[in-house]
Amino acid sequence: MFKKHTKLFTVLVVIVSALMLMAASSVITSLTFTPYTVGTLPAAASNSGRTFLVTDGTSAADCSSGSSSHAALCRSNGSVYQALGAPGTGGGTTNTIASGTATLGTSSISSATCASVVTVTATGAATTDVVTAGFNGDPTAVTGYIPSTSGMLAIFVYPTSGHANFKVCNNTSSSITPGAITLNWLDVR
Repeated sequence: MFKKHTKLFTVLVVIVSALMLMAASSVITSLTFTPYTVGTLPAAASNSGRTFLVTDGTSAADCSSGSSSHAALCRSNGSVYQALGAPGTGGGTTNTIASGTATLGTSSISSATCASVVTVTATGAATTDVVTAGFNGDPTAVTGYIPSTSGMLAIFVYPTSGHANFKVCNNTSSSITPGAITLNWLDVR
């Protein structure tokens, strides 16, 4: 019985050695990717594990926004595309999951209360993601967002599964009817 195992081990060593020799003599000298834009990437769900070159990323880690000129290698996880280690980042990149705009409400908000949450679709978002938001223009001339010694509105931003949420709360001593504000938002992981 021991002789059988010894022979099998010897055969395996020979096969592995041959494969290693073949690999050593078969060096990959070039790799070609067909370029895609974020908008032309095939569906992530049907391309799990495949990697694509995106040519219109907003950074070397952008696989979902597009509209710029950075190249990114994007791999599908079966749900969304995620950037492979961007140059200079040591592989510790964040991945954009979703982005968009959110228009906040303009109904009166009583003192020490919050308006109804504004929820927008953020495909692929998880509760462990980070949603960041910024104004799409200067808010300091818009009612409710004007800096004041009596206070101003506060905006709370948070993710839920498949959504980005924005809640405006009034931390002043009187009601405020806010002016129109639109936020640009980004969900990252």
